[in-house]
Amino acid sequence: MALSRSARRRRAPAGAVGPTDPDASGDGPTLDDDERLRFVTEAAGLGRWDLDLVNGAASRSPRHDAIFGYPEPLADWTYEMFLDHVLPGDRAAVDDAFRQAVEDTGEWDFECQIRRADGAVRWIWARGRLWRTGDGGPPSRMLGVVADVTERRAGQAALHESERLFHRALADAPFPVFVHADDGEVLQLSRAFTEITGYAPAEVPTVDAWVERAYDPDRREAVRADVRRLHEVGARVDEGEYAVRTADGETRVWAFRSAPLGRDARGRSLVVSMAADVTARHRAERELRRVSGLLLQAEEHERRRLARELHDELGGLLTSLQIAIGAALPADSAALARARSLVHTTIGAVRDLSLDLRPTLLDDLGLAPALRQLAGRFSARTGIAVDLRSELADGERLAPEVETAAYRVVQEALTNAARHAGADRVQVLSHRDPGRLVVHVADEGAGFDPAAVDEAVSGGLAGMRERAGLAGGTLEVTSEPGAGTRVTLSLPAGPADAARAGIGPAGGAS
Repeated sequence: MALSRSARRRRAPAGAVGPTDPDASGDGPTLDDDERLRFVTEAAGLGRWDLDLVNGAASRSPRHDAIFGYPEPLADWTYEMFLDHVLPGDRAAVDDAFRQAVEDTGEWDFECQIRRADGAVRWIWARGRLWRTGDGGPPSRMLGVVADVTERRAGQAALHESERLFHRALADAPFPVFVHADDGEVLQLSRAFTEITGYAPAEVPTVDAWVERAYDPDRREAVRADVRRLHEVGARVDEGEYAVRTADGETRVWAFRSAPLGRDARGRSLVVSMAADVTARHRAERELRRVSGLLLQAEEHERRRLARELHDELGGLLTSLQIAIGAALPADSAALARARSLVHTTIGAVRDLSLDLRPTLLDDLGLAPALRQLAGRFSARTGIAVDLRSELADGERLAPEVETAAYRVVQEALTNAARHAGADRVQVLSHRDPGRLVVHVADEGAGFDPAAVDEAVSGGLAGMRERAGLAGGTLEVTSEPGAGTRVTLSLPAGPADAARAGIGPAGGAS
């Protein structure tokens, strides 16, 4: 077994003594001093020994002999008997340390394994100090203590094994992991971290080096501040998602989670940060948004086509039918009046269906006139007053997907208000923030608990959120039972040709 020992390399001055420090005249310790020494060592579980360096014999305390497996104190004890108990693998090193202490250092301090008298193998720690007489002669005695440290060594071994397994688990983790201290030093990286990023540990020795390599310049200071907060909060933190750059220039998206690891021997706060590489998910979501955007575009295109066909072809046929009926029936007949009324009602239904599919005003004049038309038709059909206030001017055009998303969200919100709110008035407000179009639809009706609504089942809310997201915006719904509902839509108010420039779902670059 390996020997663990430490020796202070300094020569004891002439006259230096052991724990009881007799005076320069050579008188021994008083009885009170000896009693105090016995109490302290026994209370600490230490065995005491006093070795005569001339004849090799030693006097001991009962605790000393008990540590070596003797329930009753032995009559004699020598240095050679001690060495016989030391395991062969440690024996030479222990003896070398003893001789060096006698010849040079003055102190003997070591840990080794012994085999006790009962056959048990134990770890002991012993420490001795030379006793020199006051006349400056050679040392004649060594006083010391011994303790059984088997349990401590076992605890240390278990701790070291736990630390080894912990560090191995971090190194072998199938996802990026790094351990860092509050002074910025990176202490460990998982293999997955280096494999995904392409950065060797030597290239990212500190958090600052990692930030400089992996983040865009406009994000670096914010990332550094986030890392500093990790060491201040002392709790697990879900940091969110970050775009990081690999060694070959690829951008990947990582979702970070961090947790404290306590402090190291230098008192530094340690944090382990783990990341899930969600790049594939982001790519899939981006592709899904692109496809969804194309589907909505196709849907609106088909709505526009059907609306025009209903208006132009079916409307024309109904007008022709009305003329034919007028020519076939007497002008003052009741049958003609009934037929004309039926055709007129049918033409109105076709016109309403055409407008519901796709209002031509939205394509020809823009969002503001289309919303006014929508509000008027809604009030006429439901009897619910619409208070419409808009900062958009007639003829002011936005990107097509923004105008379509705003119109459809207001249309769906009004439909929900008519079906569920029980309100007699709805407010529709639109205004321009810097670079944004914000639309509010609010009622003072029955309200509901948004947390209790399953949007996967409630297609209206899910559809509004999808339209807002595909146009690069956000949708917020606030409500509570008995307090009405408010829908807030925020969309980028870019120029009308934004879609043609490749911005948003229509351009496939969201």
